[in-house]
Amino acid sequence: MLTLPPLTRVLLLLLITVSVAAAVLRHVAYWNLVKSINEADKEQWEKAFSEEITHGVNFPPRQKTVDEVVQISDLYVPVLTLVPGYSPLYFLWIWITTSFVEDGVISGITSAMVLIYGGRYCEHVWGARELLRFVLIATLVPNILCFALYSLRYQVWTPDTVHKVQTICGASSLIAGFLVAFKQLVPEHCIVLFRGRIRVRVKHLPFIYLVVTCFLGIFGHGLLLLQCWTGFFVSWVYLRFLRVTYVDPMLPTTATAASTAGAGVYEHDNPSGIRIKGDASDSFAFARFFPEPFCVPVGAAADWVYAIVVALRLCTPFTAAEVDGANLRAAARLSSFQNAHILPSSAGIIGDEAPKTNPRPSRSARAEAERRRALALRALGDRLSVDQSADAYHHHHHSLPTMPAPAYPR
Repeated sequence: MLTLPPLTRVLLLLLITVSVAAAVLRHVAYWNLVKSINEADKEQWEKAFSEEITHGVNFPPRQKTVDEVVQISDLYVPVLTLVPGYSPLYFLWIWITTSFVEDGVISGITSAMVLIYGGRYCEHVWGARELLRFVLIATLVPNILCFALYSLRYQVWTPDTVHKVQTICGASSLIAGFLVAFKQLVPEHCIVLFRGRIRVRVKHLPFIYLVVTCFLGIFGHGLLLLQCWTGFFVSWVYLRFLRVTYVDPMLPTTATAASTAGAGVYEHDNPSGIRIKGDASDSFAFARFFPEPFCVPVGAAADWVYAIVVALRLCTPFTAAEVDGANLRAAARLSSFQNAHILPSSAGIIGDEAPKTNPRPSRSARAEAERRRALALRALGDRLSVDQSADAYHHHHHSLPTMPAPAYPR
């Protein structure tokens, strides 16, 4: 049976509880509306029959069906979800609960699966405190942005021209955030479907998710598109530039430490370690989320925006030492990711596969990244071999038998 850490269990319980509560409240409101419509129609019929109908002006009006008035999907729950123009903003909990309200079975199952596997993995690697911080950032910031944009929409267009009240809910932004985190932590893991017929690397999942949401956005799911892209971008900015971690000054030398290194860059909560802000590795650059044909133009645009942000002093540029250190930690994860089994490959969902090198890098930037990765792997191997030799010598020195002290006659 799959065991869940405490915070992941709380998040999953929150998803189930608020989704069920919102569905119950929506159905109760719907049946109350049906009852009121039936009573209104009954009163109209009684009034029509009680008057003279000989002139043909008081015939009973045509009854309106409930489908002509409202449907269940049109109803909203402003005490649990964000509804621009209707939700009381002083109910502070709705900024969080709205991301855990799913109004569909498929979306609910998808969100639950991502919470189970994503929350379980990240809580093991980061800890409960960091996971909670990440969840708050990946939900609050996209919700605020979506609420502001849709509120502006209602200010520009009058309510008469807006055909449907938009409810901002769902875990789409959080799903995008977990996919970004997986791209950083376990990029070479594979999603195995249909008994191995379909294999998708984790590092490709964010791009696939964004493409699918763009396709759905064309057919009227504009909110889903906005939530996914804001969740993706906010999560990447936080993990790339803002997240503070503490890493051990020495590389791991034992099997347990190596497994931890592959899973979480051997992070710990003790501030006595080396303080690292963000992730400057080449493999986590913004352009690396896109396939090779799009990598160069996206990278050029990202570099242009990055230069503007640095010029405005909104961001501190990474130094060469920070980039090399981040590449070393990324190489440590890459070289030992097969030893990290926090994600259960036995369930047939996540599998491990040795990374394949690109035989022909087509761009100079990619060649430079491969060169840095090779240097980082070489430095990691040298450090591990030196430390293992020192441990072997230390063990041999202390395992020599000691001679008993001679007994001199008194």
